[in-house]
Amino acid sequence: MSIVSDAEILDFLEISRQYFTVNASANVLKMSYDGGAVADVTLDDGTYEGEDLATELKTEMDSTLGCTATVSFSSTTYKFTIGVAAGHTIAYTHTGSDAASLFGLTQNHSAAVSFTSDEATGDPSAMALILRDALEDSIERYCKRTFESTSYTLEKYDGTGTRNLYLKNYPVTALTHLAMGTTDAIKIYNTTTNSSISVSVTSTGIVLSRDGSTDATLLFADNATMSAMVTAINAVGSGWSAATLSSLYDSFKSSYLLKRYGASAMDSNWVYLAMPYEEAEDEFEVYENQGRVCLPYSFPKGNRNIYVTYTAGYSSDDMPEDLKMAVKVGVKYFYSKWKSGNWNLIAYRTGDIEEKFANSSNNSGKYIPPDIPNEIIPILFRYRRMSV
Repeated sequence: MSIVSDAEILDFLEISRQYFTVNASANVLKMSYDGGAVADVTLDDGTYEGEDLATELKTEMDSTLGCTATVSFSSTTYKFTIGVAAGHTIAYTHTGSDAASLFGLTQNHSAAVSFTSDEATGDPSAMALILRDALEDSIERYCKRTFESTSYTLEKYDGTGTRNLYLKNYPVTALTHLAMGTTDAIKIYNTTTNSSISVSVTSTGIVLSRDGSTDATLLFADNATMSAMVTAINAVGSGWSAATLSSLYDSFKSSYLLKRYGASAMDSNWVYLAMPYEEAEDEFEVYENQGRVCLPYSFPKGNRNIYVTYTAGYSSDDMPEDLKMAVKVGVKYFYSKWKSGNWNLIAYRTGDIEEKFANSSNNSGKYIPPDIPNEIIPILFRYRRMSV
């Protein structure tokens, strides 16, 4: 999902469909039917959409070659497929085919019942969507938040020593886990000596490695509890052994294990895998639109000692209209520069008309990222996450 959908940005830029222009310099494909002589299949001049150009080529093939052609255009691959009825063949000669680029043809095609474009034909929407994606990335970096609804698992925060914790993303639509501090849940070792033995916890599971090779990758999805994960580790063999630190932790979700990389378990050296420990048992308040979590007591001071699992951001239906307009205006700004080829233009004057593309500061002298047009900064400033 994007802040602005494909359809919305293309409508705003008035890019609706792909068009092909046939004229005297690009109107001939050279073809032969059923092994006959090569003939010029000449298209009528005009501007066509993909499906209409396919229909025009079929009409001219039928007329010129005396065949029953089938021509189609894919709006997904942007390629044409050109064929004839079963039991017949069509061949294409590239030399002399001045309309080849319209159909994405770059080489000869020998006799066959059908052939397809060698490469995709040009798509005017592609650059608009590339610019949309790049601008949205820049906007999210500038605003220091992600706007699309996203789930965050065990996101780490520094304890503030105050009642308030400000989450990185908002508006908050769900908060399912708030914990402070950690405790060791599983211990694991390997009996192999004089070797490189490591344990890693990733976002999806536990990886057991020896001498650069992986003995096992045990997924949380397949081993949902701590006890199930311990059983799976002990079943690997090759010197691996594991246990929970307490039976109280057996039924805890294995996905609660915190990330850790390359911990040495060689020569029966215990590696301890931790999980968030103290759940926030008292009622806490969530101020959704601020991304603020408030406890009746202070969050304990510490470095990355608070863990939060939550969902934040806007759905496609709830995305603010002014934010969407900022993206549209920004994309139009860059799209027009791409169309004109004036990426590096600093100033241009014709009579009383002057254009400037320099964009490092606004009238207040405040820095503006060069990849964000200054026209949309006032809108984005309303959505920018301030440091707290």
